Amino acid sequence: MQRLKTILEDNGSKGKEAYKKSLEENDRVATGKTKNSIRFEVKQTIESTKLTFYALDHIRALEEGRGKSTSNSGSGFFDDIVEWIQARGLSANPSAVYRKINESGWNTSLPNRTNGSGTKGIITDIDKQIQEDVKEDIITNSKMLILEELKTFKNGNRSS
Repeated sequence: MQRLKTILEDNGSKGKEAYKKSLEENDRVATGKTKNSIRFEVKQTIESTKLTFYALDHIRALEEGRGKSTSNSGSGFFDDIVEWIQARGLSANPSAVYRKINESGWNTSLPNRTNGSGTKGIITDIDKQIQEDVKEDIITNSKMLILEELKTFKNGNRSS
């Protein structure tokens, strides 16, 4: 159990940095709030050991885009729009951007976008890499444990 926890903690740390690097490499960092919100936690109980990543709730919208608001009040992110425009050094009208996103959603036609919205693979590629890395580490660790047991068994003169 302890080895699994260590594997998950190591991969959690690497995964956190991989998410941050992906945001940076895809020019999806303006204020740094989303990037700096990324964290992970490993919880161990008698039944299981679990790795969970956390970030601001809109992080997946960076890949998937965002639909229009379903209520008249918008989503209350006007201050974030103002801060984003300032951080990017844009001359856009924050009220117009806010209204447009609430009415139409967020959509762009930049070449690295998927179906016109979001940044393809910015989060899901990292998700897949973390899953593969954990799987490989568990397989490697299991092989080592089996070999240690075989060695102990042989040295204990229990071999047939």
